[in-house]
Amino acid sequence: MSVTAMLRGRETDLATLARHFREGDVRVSQGSDGTYHLAATVLTTLWDNGLELQACAERLLRQANGAVYVLESAFQPVTLVARFSNEAVPGHIVAVNAVEEISMASAVTISINGLPQSSRRSHAQELLRSAAEHPDVAEVLALLGGSGAAIGWVDLYKVYEIIGANVGSHDDNRSHQAALAKKGWKSKKELDAFRASANLPSVSGEAARHARATNGTPAGTMTLTDGRAMINDLVATWSDWLGSRL
Repeated sequence: MSVTAMLRGRETDLATLARHFREGDVRVSQGSDGTYHLAATVLTTLWDNGLELQACAERLLRQANGAVYVLESAFQPVTLVARFSNEAVPGHIVAVNAVEEISMASAVTISINGLPQSSRRSHAQELLRSAAEHPDVAEVLALLGGSGAAIGWVDLYKVYEIIGANVGSHDDNRSHQAALAKKGWKSKKELDAFRASANLPSVSGEAARHARATNGTPAGTMTLTDGRAMINDLVATWSDWLGSRL
């Protein structure tokens, strides 16, 4: 994989992303200058098309962000600098946003940050592979990868609906809640508390999905932090289940 895209973000988040994607078809590593880079086989094929190169890198990064967030809820998404380098053309950088190519006198060297390598896929890599095979997983990771630890009830509920609809389609088109409850991944009590907390302004105020509701007082509620944790757990369990069906 010779084409890499420069990343930026909090040092802790960049290091976390690199830890989960040390190797594989999509990889994040730290260069000798301390900067972090995203690499993927598909990027190499798009080197001569700057706009498609950037769009592809952004899609992969958003899914990678989402995969790591599922596993580590404190993770904040990192972003693309939109500067691409090609190891096959030393010293050559494409700056997509500026629509220009810059030739440098010195070669750009990309190296692994010294962390030990493993031949086993990380859980984050498995999630990314699931996204490549299942459009619903790709959609979920993109949703989570856009907000990370700042994700609110609206997007959490979208994820809940996507998973519920996907599972229900394999189980006589049951309702979202009935399909998930039947799987035993979450109890009806937990799902009721999630739905009430996501929907009711009496529970979550302005962050709720609805501005008005007449459902009365729910039997159970949960905090936004608990809601994020529940959805992340559902995503991981659902992705594993989809993989087991292949």
